[in-house]
Amino acid sequence: MESVFSLECHALTLHYGQTAALDHVTFECNQGEAVALLGPNGAGKTTLIKLCLGLLTPTQGTVHLLGQDPKVAVRKGIIGTMLQHTHLPGDATVVELLRFQRTLYEQPLSLDVVVETAGISEILNKRTDKLSGGQIRRVEFAMAIAGNPATLFLDEPTEGMDLATRQEFWHRLDILKNYGTTVLFASHDLTETDRYADRILLLSQGHKVAFDRPEQLKCSLGMPRIRFRLQIPLTVDDLSQQLRCRVISESGGYVALTPSLDDTLRAIVALPQRAYHFSLEDSGLDEVFSRLTTMGVGS
Repeated sequence: MESVFSLECHALTLHYGQTAALDHVTFECNQGEAVALLGPNGAGKTTLIKLCLGLLTPTQGTVHLLGQDPKVAVRKGIIGTMLQHTHLPGDATVVELLRFQRTLYEQPLSLDVVVETAGISEILNKRTDKLSGGQIRRVEFAMAIAGNPATLFLDEPTEGMDLATRQEFWHRLDILKNYGTTVLFASHDLTETDRYADRILLLSQGHKVAFDRPEQLKCSLGMPRIRFRLQIPLTVDDLSQQLRCRVISESGGYVALTPSLDDTLRAIVALPQRAYHFSLEDSGLDEVFSRLTTMGVGS
């Protein structure tokens, strides 16, 4: 029996006049998978999410959620959304809001499950205009999962949360993933993306430039980093020229980004300025993001 993807986009294209906001983007998300949507401003992230939610009609291509049209999926509660900027009615308590939200769906999660999953039991009787920024995001998350969705779309989900609340949020998402919920989230936090995304969809100027696991992207497209210090400082330009690789200044020392680890390490050791305090690191997701979006590397 042929498997059905939670989310499947094929040659997805949207034109505004002669401008392509999204250009032949194809990818699939598996059930229980967390996919991060990354890209600079104007890359097409918002356009993609709106097409997946049925808020826009593609110029070309198709979108299916569990094999169904987005508008049908929304009506059935297959989709849950947590957008970056929403407005909660200030004259309602959290529990009143959630009770109303559940009536919009045919097979919602029980109120107890929603409250437990979102971790909001202590604020149920609070009015929404009395909530902190982090509490509001947790309520928005509760509303997103109230319909028992198969796929969640989250836009900057941890914005306004402190570190402990962020960690708890991702833990709760992991629980949902274990039950088969697919998560597509947009974030500017590359550390969170690296840690929690199973795969990364990277857009640039409306094109898909990468779709792979974070570790694979860093391995195939990033460059190792050599951290070191010099007893006699040199300029970054001088070092870059001598080592024949990109060098940046950081924390009182230097970082060499190199495609040839052994050659660069030997060159650093041979410097007459006497290098010391060495450390080696894998490439970071920030470097991969920068290279792909500025150089237009395809996938």
